[in-house]
Amino acid sequence: MRISGGDPARLTVAGEHAAAAGLQVWFAPFPCDLTAAELVPYFADCAERAQDLRDGGADVVLVTGCELSLFAAGFIPGQDAYARIATLASPDPRTWAVLKQLPRRLNASLAEATATAREHFAGRITYASGPWEQVDWDPFDLVAVDAYRDARNATSYRHKLRRHFVHGKPVVATEFGCLLVHLRQLRAPPPSRPSLRPRHGWLRCRQDPGAGTRAHLPGHGLGAQGVLPRPRRGLRRLTARTRTLTGEAELTTGGHSDDGYELVLSYDIG
Repeated sequence: MRISGGDPARLTVAGEHAAAAGLQVWFAPFPCDLTAAELVPYFADCAERAQDLRDGGADVVLVTGCELSLFAAGFIPGQDAYARIATLASPDPRTWAVLKQLPRRLNASLAEATATAREHFAGRITYASGPWEQVDWDPFDLVAVDAYRDARNATSYRHKLRRHFVHGKPVVATEFGCLLVHLRQLRAPPPSRPSLRPRHGWLRCRQDPGAGTRAHLPGHGLGAQGVLPRPRRGLRRLTARTRTLTGEAELTTGGHSDDGYELVLSYDIG
């Protein structure tokens, strides 16, 4: 049982009840708006509490936070989680500069917090990662990802989960689920929205693709399947008349393809 919340004392009480019922306890503190410096003593306290449960005979896994890039302070700009989510979803190209620094900063914080937690906790440790977080799993015993399935990732869901086994560790879906929609909506393209007019977008190449590579931009009304005759690394502006595409993967709004491309679209609404 994953027991999650921001108050370590209440997590302890719930963990004791779960252990008494014979359940495996996933002690999962969920801090909000703490800085990287504040996370270290917070997780140390949680690790001590989780070890107390182990000493009482419980099978305990310690989860050192959840999607900290959004719920902790200082990794993505924003005064609270809602503002940071808005930043993450923003089509502003400046967002990419923030995301470029995210793995280094987040992994440094996770490594420090995990090392401190191991001084107090002798069991297995993991972290409930968001799919946009490029986590270094070396400090952890389990790979864990919040893995939601919807129409945008229905065709690639299994493949993306299986990729996490490359780390040679057990993989856990710490969160999962799907949207409450009719099955036909998962099989068919979404209905057109006349009030949503594509204006422009940006395609960022993180590597040099080969000339003549192809891709498909599904359902955005911006561009069509085509060939990039002169591919290059960097930020490429797309307009409604652009027919230049790259990569061998489906590119989605704000998403990342396996071939190193990122697409952001802006729309006029009205």
